[in-house]
Amino acid sequence: MAVENFYYLFLDEIYTPNLVDLKKVPRKEIALREKHHHFGIGGPIIAANALPKLNFALRKIQSNYYSRSKFPILHYVDILHTRDLYSDLAINIDKKIKFINSIEKLIANTIFDAIFTFIDKEKLILKYGTFNKDKTLKGINKIRGNIYRGADIKKYDLYCLSLKFLLINFYEYLSRRRARGAIIAESRGDAEDINLRNAFNEIQKQGVGDIGVLDFRGTINEIFIVHKKQNHAGLQLADALIYPVYDNLVGDHNIRSDHFIDFDRIIKPKIYKNKIKVFPS
Repeated sequence: MAVENFYYLFLDEIYTPNLVDLKKVPRKEIALREKHHHFGIGGPIIAANALPKLNFALRKIQSNYYSRSKFPILHYVDILHTRDLYSDLAINIDKKIKFINSIEKLIANTIFDAIFTFIDKEKLILKYGTFNKDKTLKGINKIRGNIYRGADIKKYDLYCLSLKFLLINFYEYLSRRRARGAIIAESRGDAEDINLRNAFNEIQKQGVGDIGVLDFRGTINEIFIVHKKQNHAGLQLADALIYPVYDNLVGDHNIRSDHFIDFDRIIKPKIYKNKIKVFPS
């Protein structure tokens, strides 16, 4: 198969893939909350033959602005807070402007489509939750079809649910192009990495939605989990996208207004079909 018919989905995450922060909150209090918690996962879909150009462009930015650093990773939150490696941007405004312009140019000039899934934890609990006698969360019921089979809260994480929604979109994207693909995700820790891989393996074994096992395996081959220090350009691009996407397209949470990338001009045109998945809607 020609390399231009192979695509990678690069994944980054935002916030925690579980319901621990709401486990002991009574149902009534959850229902009254205006500001919600979410777990999000997603990133750019990039053709394999486009990666060398992206890697070259990223390395150029790194060498131009932070050549003395061994791992000058473009970590969005650190840049936003002008901390750690990027603390100099708080006082060197001219450098900050040029640096941010370079990142925006990198995103604008890279050909990709981005897909994201965000789980609204409060809405999920209210719609599908089961509760103890004291009205605290016990578990999550089965969700339509084989999207989620249900689980006790002790065994529950959001990877399986969110990854299934995400991979339905990735599968559709690849099928439209008669292409194949794989996933590259950034490591978040031993436990999280195991849960993410287990979720992917379960989907490979069972299929998802209307997608059969053989069709899924023939289209989406594998998931690779890599560490941040590998300095992977695709993962850094995913990191630069997910927080602005969350604050601009997902409601009912505390939203920052100081994102340094122009969302409407730079990021929004790259969203696949101009929409993201928020569940429950």
